[in-house]
Amino acid sequence: MTNLAGYRICFDTSTDSITQTIDITNVGISSCAMQSLTSGTWYFTVKALTTAGAESCLSNVASKTIPDARRRPVNRFTVRPVTRP
Repeated sequence: MTNLAGYRICFDTSTDSITQTIDITNVGISSCAMQSLTSGTWYFTVKALTTAGAESCLSNVASKTIPDARRRPVNRFTVRPVTRP
């Protein structure tokens, strides 16, 4: 992909409907702290965005189980660019 402008992190509690998004416009960012997620299993996928407004295909889906809120630590996950042939 040329002219990388950032990433779109898509996330939700169901793989059938991943509708919540966060846009990361700094291409140098390699991690993102997701706070205020409720307990349960969350699913994440990432798209690359270009300066022309094009989007890549979605990445593979990753999941993270958030423990009960009373015992929840700050949860972090890392976004890394993937080079595909």
